[in-house]
Amino acid sequence: MSLDLMVFANDGPASIADAERLLDLEADGEEWHEPPEDEVDPRVRAFLRDIFASYPPLESLSDDELGSSVWSVTPGPDTRLSTYLCMSFASPPGVVNLIARLARRHGLVLYDPQTEEIHNPH
Repeated sequence: MSLDLMVFANDGPASIADAERLLDLEADGEEWHEPPEDEVDPRVRAFLRDIFASYPPLESLSDDELGSSVWSVTPGPDTRLSTYLCMSFASPPGVVNLIARLARRHGLVLYDPQTEEIHNPH
């Protein structure tokens, strides 16, 4: 099992419906394509850069390090406005706190689809 969170850019306060609309966009289509880097919201790019400084992407880890990674799947921009974060339930408790702090710092909304909790940055 994994702990999943979504971080996304939104102009103004976001609702659960806004988050679910983005999740539907991610799930639509038979083939998923990561958006081109220059089309991704700069806040999402900055968030990913900062989270990877503390928790590197899986692709950058050696085989020995993979088992201790927080990521189940390396996060990437899933739409122009969002990234989905899949982590192991065994991840250190500070991971979620860091994600929340970085989301606020970058003006991004944090959504927990398991509990349907939404945290606006302001």
